[in-house]
Amino acid sequence: MRYFAFIGVGFLAALLPYSGLFALALGVPPTPSALRVAGWYEHKLEIAARTAGPRIVTIAGSNGLFGISSEMIEAGTGMRAVNFSTHATITLKYLFYKARQVLRPGDIALLALEYRFYYPKDVSALFSEYVIGSDPGYLSDLPWTERIFWLMSPSFETLTAHWFQSWEEAEAERGKIREEVEENLNRHGDFRTNQPENRRPDQVAALNRVRPVPQIEHWYLSMTPDVWEQIGGFSEWCKTNDILLLATFPSVVDFPEYDTAESRKAADKMVESYERMGVEVVGVPKDFMMPRELFFDTVYHLNDEGMRIRTAKMLPDLKRHASEWRKAHEN
Repeated sequence: MRYFAFIGVGFLAALLPYSGLFALALGVPPTPSALRVAGWYEHKLEIAARTAGPRIVTIAGSNGLFGISSEMIEAGTGMRAVNFSTHATITLKYLFYKARQVLRPGDIALLALEYRFYYPKDVSALFSEYVIGSDPGYLSDLPWTERIFWLMSPSFETLTAHWFQSWEEAEAERGKIREEVEENLNRHGDFRTNQPENRRPDQVAALNRVRPVPQIEHWYLSMTPDVWEQIGGFSEWCKTNDILLLATFPSVVDFPEYDTAESRKAADKMVESYERMGVEVVGVPKDFMMPRELFFDTVYHLNDEGMRIRTAKMLPDLKRHASEWRKAHEN
């Protein structure tokens, strides 16, 4: 009994100062990468706020940021369009949390999840840094069990960043990244500097190293019940709030490994899962698999030409859905 008491006292003695460090770290993003995610969200929240509805709002990670042109969608459908895609380091729960902040009744939500979202993943260091530094309010919406998990998620760098950087330095870095974000995004929130000539040598090398996405090769990695439960919950929220939810698939570098029976089964299962919950699907995974030369720097990041090709493939379906949605709301 004394042994367990000793362990408990030791745990509490360590937890109290650690909790203090955690509290001090709230609101202090420690790295430019975390600030960049924050900058994208801040800027896109402003774009969404000033864009009158009804709108077509793209919800995705960086595959949508680099690979979907809301400017083309607006021109092709006649509905205003917002690209609310940011970074795949976030969790699916957080993606839907932010989507609920911008979607309004009468909107169309275009969900274009990276394949990694279909398979549960741990909270990444970057996501932890971003939330703790730029959106700590998110933690207050979580159950206590998840808050305890988040308490243990930050790195030592995150917890101690405020010791090594003054407020003035932090604000200067934030301003610099904000300028970068505004330079890279157009008025719809699309990435506009993804031309091949803008790549650095390390980005070219990174693209040359990309490999097939595991979740497409292996169907069982795409069928996690918890993920589909979250998607189903978001689908129901959209229906309750008079929002049309459409699903599509990300563009990825095409590989021969995607032409196997197992890979085709993975794609079919994803489409079937959306259709079972009443979500209409724009295209199928194979439609958006493209040659390496149409990508910018990763397996998911299209260059400008690839973005336009991918968006053009979606436009006939989006135009039809937009027309039917408008007619339904005119009656």
